[in-house]
Order: sequence, then C-alpha cells, then structure tokens
Amino acid sequence: MPEAPARVGASLYAEQIQQRQATSMGLPERTDTVVQRVITLITDDISGEQGDDIATHVFSIDGISYEIDLGADNYDKLLEAMGPFVSAGRKISGSRRGQGKRAQASGAKPDPVKVREWAKAQGIEVSMRGRVPKDVVEKYEAAH
Repeated sequence: MPEAPARVGASLYAEQIQQRQATSMGLPERTDTVVQRVITLITDDISGEQGDDIATHVFSIDGISYEIDLGADNYDKLLEAMGPFVSAGRKISGSRRGQGKRAQASGAKPDPVKVREWAKAQGIEVSMRGRVPKDVVEKYEAAH
C-alpha cells in the first residue's frame, strides 16, 4: 500500500483506500451528499380526493374534539348539516376540560353562515360554497 501523503490526514487517506476497494469490488461509489424530499399530500377524509383546497377543520361534541380534512364541497356539507345546531347553540369561550394550545392559538372564527348572510344584506357578493374571502370576514368582524 502506498504511504499517506503528508498533507492528507490519516483518516481521509483510509477512506480513500476503502472507496477504491469498494469500487474494485463493483460497489457503487459513495457520496457524502444526502438529499431528502418530503411531499405532504392532504386528502379529503370523506371523498379521498386530493387538492389544494383541502383544509383541516376542528369541531367538538360532548367535550371531545375532532379533526377532519375536507375539501370545499364536503366542508359545505358539514356546515349545512351542523348549521341548525350551531345556530341554536350557545357559544362558550372554552371547554370545561381546558383547551389545547392549538385551539387557543387559532382564535374564534366567525360562523361562515352568518358572515354570508351579513354580506348578502350588505350587497357584497359571496359564493355560497367554499371559504369566505378574508376581506369579507374582516369587514364582518369590524361591523360586529
């Protein structure tokens, strides 16, 4: 074996020898660069569809919080199904068991059904499906 050159450290020289041996045995050349690419695909939990409009929604029943990922169509169905109960219910500021950090950080968002009704009364055009535009929600909050 050749002697290690003075300017190359012993461990680097040993790695070079190991790489030459691995190459001579037909093993792939070692690279020190590692690349990792993570792709997160959010899927509608009801329809199984994927898309950019899929969002996570949180709701609670009997003190138990649930998360569900829904596209605009299924979110509208959820709002439509829960609408009469939400309208008749009383809003509370926190649960008896305490709120998690996520619930506290997100803050209370206005009811999209009420925002749409208010916008319609104000002459503001808002789609009956999908998310209510942020500027309309801000105007609603400013008025209330």
